[in-house]
Amino acid sequence: MFAGSDFKNLLFGGTRDRELRDTRRQWESTQAAWCASALATRDPEDFALELALIAAERAQRRPAVPILVEVATAIEAIFRAESIGDIEPRWDRIGNEVAVAVEFRQMLSRRRGWAQGFSERYAAFSRILLESMSAVFDALPESCFGHWDKEASDTFEVILLDLLDDPAAIIDRLFMVPYDDDSFRLDLLWQLRELCATNMLIASGFQPDTNIREVQRKLVRAPDQKGKTGAELAELYLRGSPFRPLLEIPVPFRIPEEVRFEHCHIVGGTGHGKTQLMQKMIHADLLAAREDGRSIIVIDSQGDLINKLVQLDVFSPENLHSLAERLVLIDPADVEYPAALNLFDAHLDRVREYSAADKERVLNGVVELYELFFGAFLGAELTQKQGVVFKYLARLMLAVPEATIHTLMRIMEDGRPFRSYMDQLDGSARYFFETEFFYTSFAATKKQILRRLWGVLSTPAFERMFTQKENKLDLFEAMNGGKIILVSTAKELLKREGSQLLGRFVIAMVSQAALERSTMKEYMRPSCFVYVDEAQEYFDASIETILTQARKYRVGLTLAHQTIDQLSPRLRSAMLANTSIKCVGGVSAKDARTLAEELRTTPEFIEGMKRRGPRSEFAVWVKHHTGQAIRLSVPLGFLEKQPTLNQEEYAALLEQNRRRYCGTLADVEIPTWAKQSEETQRKTPDGTGILRPPSEGDAHNVVGQPEAKRVEGESVREVLRSQERLAALPTSELRVTTDRQLGKGGRQHRYLQSLVKELAEQAGMKATIEAPVPSGAGQVDVLLERDGPVAAVEISVTTPVENERDNLRKCLRGRYPRIAVVLAKSKKAQTSYRAALLEIIPEMERSRVTFLTPEQIPGFVASLAPPPEPTERIVKGYRVKGGFTQMAAPDAEARQEALAKLIASALEP
Repeated sequence: MFAGSDFKNLLFGGTRDRELRDTRRQWESTQAAWCASALATRDPEDFALELALIAAERAQRRPAVPILVEVATAIEAIFRAESIGDIEPRWDRIGNEVAVAVEFRQMLSRRRGWAQGFSERYAAFSRILLESMSAVFDALPESCFGHWDKEASDTFEVILLDLLDDPAAIIDRLFMVPYDDDSFRLDLLWQLRELCATNMLIASGFQPDTNIREVQRKLVRAPDQKGKTGAELAELYLRGSPFRPLLEIPVPFRIPEEVRFEHCHIVGGTGHGKTQLMQKMIHADLLAAREDGRSIIVIDSQGDLINKLVQLDVFSPENLHSLAERLVLIDPADVEYPAALNLFDAHLDRVREYSAADKERVLNGVVELYELFFGAFLGAELTQKQGVVFKYLARLMLAVPEATIHTLMRIMEDGRPFRSYMDQLDGSARYFFETEFFYTSFAATKKQILRRLWGVLSTPAFERMFTQKENKLDLFEAMNGGKIILVSTAKELLKREGSQLLGRFVIAMVSQAALERSTMKEYMRPSCFVYVDEAQEYFDASIETILTQARKYRVGLTLAHQTIDQLSPRLRSAMLANTSIKCVGGVSAKDARTLAEELRTTPEFIEGMKRRGPRSEFAVWVKHHTGQAIRLSVPLGFLEKQPTLNQEEYAALLEQNRRRYCGTLADVEIPTWAKQSEETQRKTPDGTGILRPPSEGDAHNVVGQPEAKRVEGESVREVLRSQERLAALPTSELRVTTDRQLGKGGRQHRYLQSLVKELAEQAGMKATIEAPVPSGAGQVDVLLERDGPVAAVEISVTTPVENERDNLRKCLRGRYPRIAVVLAKSKKAQTSYRAALLEIIPEMERSRVTFLTPEQIPGFVASLAPPPEPTERIVKGYRVKGGFTQMAAPDAEARQEALAKLIASALEP
């Protein structure tokens, strides 16, 4: 059956041995040719850098260095895949596995071709790639050229693919690179071609092992795919390709300033990063404000955002272009120093200088402000009679000198003492008070209004702010003067209804100030950007008028909330129709479907926005600038990493704000315009009498505010006097008293605890505030865990040094791997505390303890994050430095940085 020699060869493996010897001879001859060629003296990285620089020189506009780095990286990966670099044969597998031996000999054939015909192959290789890169460069958006400042605060990151006008065309162009005629003739780009063939089969709906020749007429190219986003097409056609990272490089993206006056709408689910997005935008505006004098207004109901902003280093008087002189802080929780917001002090002195038309326009705007605010006071739409009363009352209040909300209440109870002012009014307003106001048909309406006003003033914060004789915040002047106005509507203190009322009042003032800008030349109106978190709480159907009015006068609003269901149908329609920038992330499937059409995208794209490590994603559409939604990457914890004020600067800043924009409890007007007997108080327990009844939610609910108890029979004046005495206490004494009552630290202490917790959770760790020590001997401020304890963090703000020594001993006994002591103190105090604490740390334990300033917290937490897992690739038949694999993140970053320096230096003129 078998010839003798064949049987012998089959039996003893002679053919395999001869083939192995033949393969070794081919390897030796190929290596000799390789050593004699340019391949032996130059690394693939050199060729890649050379081609990237040539591509840059040939381009009509030179792309930014990071783009060229990605180009060089892609070319290097393709070049190495040609198997022309250093190779180490694995003879054990080549001799024993037929498939491996065949693949190795094919590789030797290509390697020998490159070595013997280097010039021809390199010329073809270069032409193919340079032509492809030229097509890519021609399609790049504007943001891909020039210098990239990665630290710029006004930029976000968007992957390049999302910014391309026609991503399908570019994906198809890169996909077709290995199908050039020369690549077949010279057997180039074979590995890339095999990869593309598999991707094409899958993209066309076939199994990857299908014979491509049998179905070639049914194959679907990227431009022919319907309803696919750029990211989806890249996943289908460039999966595993070295070109894909080029298209996914994060590119700086700025929202054009002029579009911002057409307003921004943010919808972000709980915990997705809505506030982080706003923080990044606000911080960029703060830095820009130092240069162009823009004004910024932030309205926040929780107080956390305001607390972070007011402590930023941009308000340090020591800094160049400091914003310290431009800060305005409105905080109802600052009980001893209430903001002076007498709404009837409308700063109308300048109106006398306006033209008749401008004067009437501004006065009508003020009347409208009062009408909106009165409606908010009543908590519902005004009835017809109430609306009539308020229109004329507004004009009357402007005529009464030093009018306050108590003046309004007096008029509602008995308007006869104000007849002289009524007589000064013109036209229908005067006629109304002469013929209607005092008639019994309006008596019930006036009583309803008076009762509601008493109800409003039962909130102590409103009484403190709105009964002062002066309005120290002229919003028109503040906006034009580039002020940074931070308003906390203090939902925890004022509750929802009170928070809504204050927010609506501020927004009404913004609207009125914007309208008054009509008296200014257009070029004289500085930019003003208004940020409103939880916007659904403050707006109603009037929002359409506000947005239209603001846009005309260079006031841009950013409105944020969590879900579409928070908006009434009318409010939803107004927001969607009057905002040109829309940002959506972390929403439900229902909201994704509702918003997809608005963002010119699919619900699946919106649902694909995720929190990924230290960043979160938003689907963003910008009118006239993005054809469809793009994927915007937002850094988490950005604001927390910015430099902050020291304690002395922060205290000085608050003191300055109190002098300029606040009053004291002594300035609060006491209602002395009616009987004040005990009998009257008892007869009017419903709040319609002279003195307001005790109310829940009083000042003692404020964190950091010692309780001011109201005893039976005690008058309002006595309560206020007791609070005045509290305000007269030295700041240091008040701080110590407050901290003792809280037990767990003051506001700054809690803020730093929350900061550590947030940063740790972003880094994938569990963080527990006030975690018990294992021994049961107390608690640590923050415990960080990842498969067990990682670090204990102790925070020192006002605690005496002996207490901190006890806290540190407690942590040392707890055997935590790392201990961080945060010293939120002046530099002098930090030095003394550090020295005192070091004394109690045994020498062998000191490596576990780290002393930090608040600014160093983000870096410390980041150092505790787990390192990325390295990737490994095994190649059949031979070990090669090449192929389409990714490096571990640190190595890749180091290589890219080195490449960037080489490219930048090579491109210098």
